[in-house]
Amino acid sequence: MSKVAVITGSTRGIGAASAEALGREGFTVVVTGRSQSKVDTSVKKLRDNGIDAFGTTLDVTSQHSISAAANFIAHSVGHVDVLVNNAGILPEATAQGASIVDPMVASDTFATNVVGPLNVIEAFLPWLRESQAGRIVNVTTRMGSLAEQADPTSPYYSMVVPAYQASKAALNSVTISLSKSLANTGIVVTSVCPGFVQTDLTPVNRDQATTTAEQAALVVLAAATLPARSASGTSSTSMGPSAGSSPASPPLRNSQLRWRRGQRRDDPRNDPLCRRRHLGHPRVSSDPPSTRHMVETTKPMNAR
Repeated sequence: MSKVAVITGSTRGIGAASAEALGREGFTVVVTGRSQSKVDTSVKKLRDNGIDAFGTTLDVTSQHSISAAANFIAHSVGHVDVLVNNAGILPEATAQGASIVDPMVASDTFATNVVGPLNVIEAFLPWLRESQAGRIVNVTTRMGSLAEQADPTSPYYSMVVPAYQASKAALNSVTISLSKSLANTGIVVTSVCPGFVQTDLTPVNRDQATTTAEQAALVVLAAATLPARSASGTSSTSMGPSAGSSPASPPLRNSQLRWRRGQRRDDPRNDPLCRRRHLGHPRVSSDPPSTRHMVETTKPMNAR
């Protein structure tokens, strides 16, 4: 019986790349998204590449949709081994008018980035408990770290996207809480920061990010396939192909995030997301090439 991986928001970007990476590792991949047509297209692409996959619609902001998807998947395969909470939004990147943050933008952000993962976890937890090696992977960001936000020397210090940062801080807290609640089970819960990735999260990601979705998916794959008795409640960070060789760079400011469409900084490889200098002394993986760009930290989330 093959292992089953469910990935939210997996019709594009990091989610789609993670589905392919897990599929190539032998998982049966369950593609989910809000559009059935996009789900069908993604499933066909995976199957054409020799990956065992099927899909269903799943809107993480709808409890009815979550329940329906969980029931469909459970009846289709009978168990779930990996749950990747990948779906996320950053509407502040394009929102205008509010002095700090629009209340509706904040509400939408928390509904997708925090309440959604909580409800998805609750719905799939009975099936994860049936697994011999259940894994929950929460896709988050170090932009949510309170320590980074308060540290003037941090590259994240000048970033002010309150709803998004608060939502990811909350998701990091969820990771810790779950690790405690599931301490006596075989389920390992991890937060991962894929980095600044070429996705549609903000208007500048496609133009300015140098990490591909395929490279970012390696951090998700590593967390999803952690060996038995791995530490739970920890974080993992993707360094990307040029990691460790880039000099320090100035912080990415809000104006760069929102309006520098099509523009590049002098050296885009220096993008501040998830750089080594703020990770202490992580262990650089010596695994095969498919995971050699992966850096794992065993630092507890509350020390981030």
